Formats: sequence, C-alpha cells, structure tokens
Amino acid sequence: MAVLHTERLIIRELRDSDVDPLYEIQGNQHHMRFTFWAESRAQCEHWLRLHERPRQTNGFAPWTVVHRSEDRVIGWAVLTWTRMLQVGALRSATSSIPRIRAKDSPPNSCRHLSDMVFAA
Repeated sequence: MAVLHTERLIIRELRDSDVDPLYEIQGNQHHMRFTFWAESRAQCEHWLRLHERPRQTNGFAPWTVVHRSEDRVIGWAVLTWTRMLQVGALRSATSSIPRIRAKDSPPNSCRHLSDMVFAA
C-alpha cells in the first residue's frame, strides 16, 4: 500500500474505516456543491468503492487524505491519468476546517502526491 507522508498530512489508499468520515464531507451538499454529493452513507460508500476499483488494474484510484497530528480524515484526492489532480472533496474539507494551514492546501498536498506517483 502506497502512503505519502508530508509534514502535516498522510495520503493513502482507502480503508473501510474511511467511509464514515468521508461521508461527513461528501454528504454535505453545501461543501460539495461543485463536485459529487452523496445523499446517503450507502451512496457515498458505493461511490468510494466504484472509484477504488481501478487501483487493481492500473494502480490509480482516489487517495484518502488524513490530518497527521489529529489522525483525522479530512478529504479525498483523485489522481487521473493526465496528471491532473481533482481535489473537490479535499478542497471542500479544508475550506470548512479553519485549523488547516496554507501548507496543507490541496495544491501543496497534490504536488507531493503527483511527484510521488510520477517519480521516475
């Protein structure tokens, strides 16, 4: 299992225990207004599992983002084949958590993730 540690974040593969905290984020229609919004925990879990499947065949799937010092899931980042990062859930999560510092912003987190995945 690939895991990336930054100073403040852990970026790792989805775990069963991530569904509830990710539903807290993805179930918030206001925070998720620009991306997928899960109307129920079951819909959220289905969405997460659906997007986890490609990891088995091509190694690419969403990453769970954990606030390191609090050991708390704060989002979900998607890495695509084009090296473009879609971070709607992470962006929504960090915008709703005032304690998250600028260094933990999606562009910084995803730059580290992108460098790790695409390293030669």
